Amino acid sequence: MNKRLIAAVSFIFCTLLTLSIMLACSDDSSKSSTSSDKSENSDKAKEEVKLPKIGEMVKAEKFEFTITTVTTSTKVGSEYLDEKAPEGALFLILNYKSKNITDEEQQRILEQFIAENKLRIRKFNDLEDEAILKIFSNTPGISYPDATVYFASKDMGALLLTGDKKLRTIAESTGVDVKGIFWAFDEMKTKKALTVAEYKRKLEKLKEINRRLPMEEFEKRK
Repeated sequence: MNKRLIAAVSFIFCTLLTLSIMLACSDDSSKSSTSSDKSENSDKAKEEVKLPKIGEMVKAEKFEFTITTVTTSTKVGSEYLDEKAPEGALFLILNYKSKNITDEEQQRILEQFIAENKLRIRKFNDLEDEAILKIFSNTPGISYPDATVYFASKDMGALLLTGDKKLRTIAESTGVDVKGIFWAFDEMKTKKALTVAEYKRKLEKLKEINRRLPMEEFEKRK
């Protein structure tokens, strides 16, 4: 009787010991697998987050960007318009070049016009940049490019071509001569840069790609 009891107890003990070892091995395997997964995910994350270097070109949907310099400063701007970083912090200043790659054929035509001196690019110095930033900051409802063309038109006494109602209102209130895209099309037809057939065909194309334009203006020109 005692021998049978001892044998039964020994069997139960061995079974429990075997199960304990199996569970321990399974747990170690799970930990090892989890650790391995984390390591693989970490390696993947390192591979995915690859930051561009100075001089390296980065291509987006519509532009190519190349970082030229990276500097830090406790202040940005100048004596006229500046901003200081909080105590213990720094501004990271990136200077870059950009190229519009939306339409390579259009870009080629523009570059040809520039080379033939039919199109001039207006560049801004630091003081002009600050004046543009001031216009942008103090004029709700307009974008930075809006502020740029508004400043250039006013500074050069040039005509401003825009379809933006807010920008038109601001520009006209300060004496800037403003025209819209329909005026540009009408001028091209009047100056015979477009034939009547081309004029109508391009207006139809314009209606397709810019549905925000007033339909009554298209109707007038049919």
